[in-house]
Amino acid sequence: MDYVTQKLLGIQNLNITFRENWLTFRKDKRNRLAQIIEGSLEKRPSCCPSCGVIWESTKDVYAHGTTPKGDL
Repeated sequence: MDYVTQKLLGIQNLNITFRENWLTFRKDKRNRLAQIIEGSLEKRPSCCPSCGVIWESTKDVYAHGTTPKGDL
């Protein structure tokens, strides 16, 4: 994926890399066609910029600010 396409899609993190075939099409459960953009984060952060949790393993990272069950 080139820089212009990343900017068009609003992808600002320069540490995300994309394979040559970064765009795929799949059908969801309702048989609707979805466009899937696949990439990977090359540089892992040392800590969360929002809450400060230190990165030690993938167990320390949670989607959209959620926490694991029982950690309240």
